[in-house]
Amino acid sequence: MLRFTFNKFSKEISNENITSNRVNHFLNKYTSAVSYNTLKRHLNVLINEAKPLGLKCNPMETIKSRKSKAKLHKPYENIKQILNDIKLFNTNLYMLFNDLWMSIKASS
Repeated sequence: MLRFTFNKFSKEISNENITSNRVNHFLNKYTSAVSYNTLKRHLNVLINEAKPLGLKCNPMETIKSRKSKAKLHKPYENIKQILNDIKLFNTNLYMLFNDLWMSIKASS
C-alpha cells in the first residue's frame, strides 16, 4: 500500500513542492473516510521518511482525519431462523448463541 500511495502521490505532484494544499487535493479525491484515512496514514509515513532526506516542513500537520458516519443497524426480526442457520453451520456456535438468546429473553 505504501508503494501504491507513493506512485499515486508522485504522479499528483509531478516535480512540484509538497504543500498542505497539494496533499489536501490528493486526499480529497477519496470520498470514503476509511480510504481517506488509510491514504493519509500511508502518506504520513512517507513524509516522515522524507524529513531526514531534506524535507523542510511537514505538510501533514494541518490535515485532520475524517470521521466515519455512524450507522444505525436494524434489529433482527427472525432470531429463530438465524439460530437454525447457525446450528446447521456450527453446533458449538449455535449452543453459545442459543444460551445467550435464552438469557436475554429471560431478563426481559
